[in-house]
Amino acid sequence: MPNTVMDVDIAHPRTRLLAAAAVVLGLACSESGSGPSAVPTTVAVSPGTVSLTALGATQQLSASVRDQNGNAMTGVAVTWSTSGQAVATVSPSGLVEAVANGTAQVTATAGSASGSAAVTVSQEAAAIVRDAGDGQSAPVTQAVTNPIVALVRDAGNSPVEGVTVTFSASTDGGTVTPTSAVTGPDGRASTQWTFGTVSGVHTVVAAASGRSTPFAGTALADAPDSMFIAGDDPQIGTVGADLTIAVGVVDQYGNPAPDQAVSFTPGVNSGSVSPSPAVSDAAGLATTTWTLGLAEGPQTVEASAAGLRGSPVVFGATAVAALPASVELSAGNHQAGLIADPINIPPAVLVRDGAGRPFPGAEVTFVVTGGAGNASGTVVTTDADGLAEVGSWTLGSGANTLTATVTGSGVAGNPVTFAATGQSAAFTIELVFVGGSDPQYEGAFRDAKTRWENVIFGDLIDWQLTWPLPQSPTDTLCAGVNPGTFTDRPVDDVLIFVDLKPIDGPDGVVGRAGPCAIRPVSGHTVMGGMVFDIADLATLDGLQLLDEVAVHEMGHVLGIGTIWDILGLLQNPSDTAHGGTLGADTHFDGPDAIWAFDRAGGDTYIGEKVPVENNNAVYGSGSLDAHWRESLFETELMTPSLNAHVANPLSRVSIASMLDLGYLVTFAASDAYVLPAPAALAAAAGTTIRMMDDVAHGPIFVVERGGRVMRVIRR
Repeated sequence: MPNTVMDVDIAHPRTRLLAAAAVVLGLACSESGSGPSAVPTTVAVSPGTVSLTALGATQQLSASVRDQNGNAMTGVAVTWSTSGQAVATVSPSGLVEAVANGTAQVTATAGSASGSAAVTVSQEAAAIVRDAGDGQSAPVTQAVTNPIVALVRDAGNSPVEGVTVTFSASTDGGTVTPTSAVTGPDGRASTQWTFGTVSGVHTVVAAASGRSTPFAGTALADAPDSMFIAGDDPQIGTVGADLTIAVGVVDQYGNPAPDQAVSFTPGVNSGSVSPSPAVSDAAGLATTTWTLGLAEGPQTVEASAAGLRGSPVVFGATAVAALPASVELSAGNHQAGLIADPINIPPAVLVRDGAGRPFPGAEVTFVVTGGAGNASGTVVTTDADGLAEVGSWTLGSGANTLTATVTGSGVAGNPVTFAATGQSAAFTIELVFVGGSDPQYEGAFRDAKTRWENVIFGDLIDWQLTWPLPQSPTDTLCAGVNPGTFTDRPVDDVLIFVDLKPIDGPDGVVGRAGPCAIRPVSGHTVMGGMVFDIADLATLDGLQLLDEVAVHEMGHVLGIGTIWDILGLLQNPSDTAHGGTLGADTHFDGPDAIWAFDRAGGDTYIGEKVPVENNNAVYGSGSLDAHWRESLFETELMTPSLNAHVANPLSRVSIASMLDLGYLVTFAASDAYVLPAPAALAAAAGTTIRMMDDVAHGPIFVVERGGRVMRVIRR
């Protein structure tokens, strides 16, 4: 009789009875030459060791059953069990789920045979979040009312016990006690925050297992102590003219003291002041208007306030006769502008008196005298610096002229004539999607292309390219993108290849971009590449940041942060990986960007202009020396961190920097933006995406119009 292997369910009583009968029959058969039936003899569980790091995490196990002859058996019923139901459960199909920290044995049983796997549940911290105590305020040197509480969670969002959380206050932010705490069963750890002597917005950072979260708090100024003059003093103005004067009120620690009533008292024949008293604002400034008296010569105003320990302060001014003597061009001549858009730099004139001093209060009339353009804000009074600027001047096609005339007779230099040229939009970006392109996200890149085509209007000379370049055939990537091969391809004006592919997984580098071929002399991009990490696209899209990130990266392709050093516009670089000096005051010194920076509120900034990111502690190579300084610009689009749920404007500063690079741009395409005050910086806190290492590495080829490589810049 031949040997027969039967698939049986050994767990069923009837089956066991039949199995016993089969044994008897098998013995009978064996006596006549047949072998015994197959019986489950060994069970192997895979994997044999399981480590779960989050409650609720699962692992599928499988069991392999063999008979007494070592043959694999199929169709055999397997029963799963666990030695520690409170630590890990197991389903009838062998799916293990973590319940609590600890160890357990999970066993698979077939008949009388069994095998097991060792299961260890040990939570690991995956996130630390603000639980309580964020956004509080208290006077300087005082503690906030409620403790700072951080919550540590595992990857399954369950609290993690026994994790050490460290708390550290920002510079001048005061102290925390304790500086570290161990999370309890609820995953929470807390500390008490006491402010130092510096008022304003401060932070405490809670950190654990390589992750951190910031808590914000506002230290309020103490009682007022002294005053100082804020702004220019003494001033010069025409008799009867209005001057703005301001005092700063500070507490004993030098912090601005808000809500203080300051009285202003004019001297003899020194006109009037309104309002008086004036109340100091959040920055400790009390501002009022001083209307000069009608007598020429020195005049004074005294400022004082109740409760101040310091002496009153005295403002001085010289009243001059209202007779302008000369006018000269100050700014805005010989520009090229986009037809139907206001010209970038409004034409301005400087009016002086007979002694050569700036003359305030002169009336200047601007008139379009050539071309089909028009102007607004055409009748302007010179300010305290003797300057008058037209409201706006919109150009017609071709040559345009505008005159500025000072009212009065005998004014030398009258009138001043400005010339400008109006041009149509003629700048083109060609996008080519290669590699891992996804139509779902391509719209963001096309929107970015349109955004930059609205910013840049000047046509560039067409170029020819062959790729790979004959002089460098082994360099097949363009800013990290493989554009394939082509011969004598025409480019008008910029060719950008876009690739969506893995870079480093979620929450790391979201994208990289830059030029790989530029024109000689001007440095303008001929060809560039943009690579985006497919692991981050859904997150960026969900945060409504994909469009803004695409505009940001395309700005790098066009030259922002990538050709600054090539054109000599980047000063004091701080990226040590490329020869910079750690902590240097890195800045971009293009005159147009500086002009725009001053107009955005940077005129009082005391450092070098325009500030560029230099924080080595937060940003690394590929972010340093290539973005505006985050601590000052905060929400501006070309900073190294973009903010979710708030606008990230492409400001006039960024567009003006493109003018410094030699592009013809229109400031009318910029978004409204002013440099944030400290209170605005705190309000903007929220989800951020760091543009880490987003400037592409690799060679930049300086290519002649016919395609010959003149030199290679390797980064």
